Amino acid sequence: MVNARVLAPVLETQTWMKQSSADSVLIKGNITQYDQSIFKPIADYALETTAPIAALNNQTTSGGLYTSLLSDSRYVLKGQIQYDPYGNPNVSTKASDMNISYLWITGIPIR
Repeated sequence: MVNARVLAPVLETQTWMKQSSADSVLIKGNITQYDQSIFKPIADYALETTAPIAALNNQTTSGGLYTSLLSDSRYVLKGQIQYDPYGNPNVSTKASDMNISYLWITGIPIR
């Protein structure tokens, strides 16, 4: 990712609410998945829950490293982006919405 100038990609953001001096609960979370060859975002996930979460239920590790992108099973796919061979976005999909397609002519997007 460094060679592609992606120096500090944000993979996951979490918002925790402090209930007491020794306890916090998760109230919001977002995860961005990146393509491993062009290093651009390809999927967005959001945490969907009706109540605050005391602990994540899908954090698995092996050798001290996390083995799953989704740290909780309550993360839901919210959108995806597909790219053309030149790295330009050509299809954008949102959950429960219509797809948006892009045509690129000399680097200018046409919707």
